[in-house]
Amino acid sequence: MAGFETQVERYGVEFLPTVVILRGDGEERDRIVNFPGLKLEFLQFIEAAARGDRSFEIWKEGFRGNPAAVDTGYRLFMKYLYRGDLEQAVLTGRQILDRPELAVSFPSYEDMSESRKSVYGDVRFHLRTSIHRSNKATIYRYIPLFPEIKFAERAYWFVARTFIRQQIGSPETQSLLNIALKHYPESRALKKLAREYAFRCAFLLLPFISSA
Repeated sequence: MAGFETQVERYGVEFLPTVVILRGDGEERDRIVNFPGLKLEFLQFIEAAARGDRSFEIWKEGFRGNPAAVDTGYRLFMKYLYRGDLEQAVLTGRQILDRPELAVSFPSYEDMSESRKSVYGDVRFHLRTSIHRSNKATIYRYIPLFPEIKFAERAYWFVARTFIRQQIGSPETQSLLNIALKHYPESRALKKLAREYAFRCAFLLLPFISSA
């Protein structure tokens, strides 16, 4: 176990399962975290890492130089997800969703739902899935960046409820509640939470109002 913990620390492994591809001298070539693809894709990933494929660097440079290259951005987005780098995946996903005029379809597997058979649909799907699986602080941070994506009602409620008790008067909490109620306007739980938030904010300001 001690050896395992040493390797986890050495290679900065945060999630399990994580597959790290190493050279003979121990230098990392690539990694993959919670791989959501198919067996064939996984084998292709291993083979690409083994031959020192530089596609990742090429995609980063290409998308940085031409944000309109949605196909390159999509490949980069998925690579970040596969590597477990949610922050960069979120930033890249936001850039892609900001270019709806460039929406394109792409070859997909037969069992893929219709809503995912485009770059935009699949990016939204993976963002929603990946953010849902994150911790409360990460969900709180990222959900407001994607007001067009309808996340689970429970996610909005659970995260907002937690932070209402921590950050009264926070614009981020208000923004999260606004987005949640836009997607679930008939939700009694969210309405109750919004009333609680308004009450707590009013109570916080009460001493200042009284002393005026």
